Amino acid sequence: MVKLAKLLSLPVNKAVEEFRMWKRTATARGRRLNRILCAAKTYNCSSAECERGFSAANNIVTPMRNRLSAKSLASLLFIDMNGPPAASFKPQNYVKSCILQGHHLSWAAKPGPSPLPNKPRPLWAIWDKISISKRLSRN
Repeated sequence: MVKLAKLLSLPVNKAVEEFRMWKRTATARGRRLNRILCAAKTYNCSSAECERGFSAANNIVTPMRNRLSAKSLASLLFIDMNGPPAASFKPQNYVKSCILQGHHLSWAAKPGPSPLPNKPRPLWAIWDKISISKRLSRN
């Protein structure tokens, strides 16, 4: 009752007072109470749309993706519920604009110096001799 009164920008105290009077005396409802009851009749908390939202949230938040922020989750849910079907999404324009802005593809070579190749070290030769001698002693 209080939440609906706030959502409808009604004075909460007067709306609650009208509700109490209506419950006690069964007299005619006041205009504030009429607005709240009308809003309550149109609010269907068990609708199929609500269930689709919970199902979409369960598909997005998985054990591997359990650290999403509320903002990220809300954005992903909005896209999932209102966005185009994945089959009709054409990402080419977005990818081109991203590359033109200087972003790199995930599999592209990283900028900066390339890693040094592994050069054989003198101690590795000793290790090879030890491992060969151990193999020979087993046979």
